[in-house]
Amino acid sequence: MGKTPRRGKRTIRIKDPVRRDQRLAFFKLLEEEKIRQFLASDTCFRISDKYLLAMVLAYFRRGGFELSEYTVLNFFTALTLANKVEEEVPFHEEIYPWALGATWWELLPQFKALQDLLWIRMNFQAIVTKEMCSEIMAEDRTHWAWTRERRTHHGFAKRFYLRTEEECSIRGPGRSPRECELCVTKPAPYHLRSSTSSRHCPVAERRAARK
Repeated sequence: MGKTPRRGKRTIRIKDPVRRDQRLAFFKLLEEEKIRQFLASDTCFRISDKYLLAMVLAYFRRGGFELSEYTVLNFFTALTLANKVEEEVPFHEEIYPWALGATWWELLPQFKALQDLLWIRMNFQAIVTKEMCSEIMAEDRTHWAWTRERRTHHGFAKRFYLRTEEECSIRGPGRSPRECELCVTKPAPYHLRSSTSSRHCPVAERRAARK
């Protein structure tokens, strides 16, 4: 007798592309003001390069999200989880004030719970291969999201004690992007309509006290 096929596992295969309506909904989401401002602030693409953005779309597909669930909060939830899975350096903490506002640390437990729920919806499958990301990007090669190529010098881990205070700080909305000496970029002044900066953040204060 043949073996009974295993059921219950849902996975997104390379040959199972994201539907066109899902891609269009995702690209429309990227045009949301808060997300555009967030992406503009990540000048070195350390937490939102093209592969991490492709992972967000893969997560939406893998989690069975309805188009109505392509929201700003779900975007930041998926992007944070993607960073935790793929990145060794916790720069993803910069996402918190963008997702949760000025008093983000008060809402952090609920935000982490959303990440757990997303993981469950994906049947605990958070790994997205480079080939799968490339397949997603190949469907719309000319979209600006897929031009966010991280430079090689930002592809390595950096020990915490070697990082500058500027690198360890959480900036959030309302402040200019960091100047990067390695990229030799000096971003233009970056102003938002409403300031939700993270000053007086107890997490940042505790970090400063340890130095």
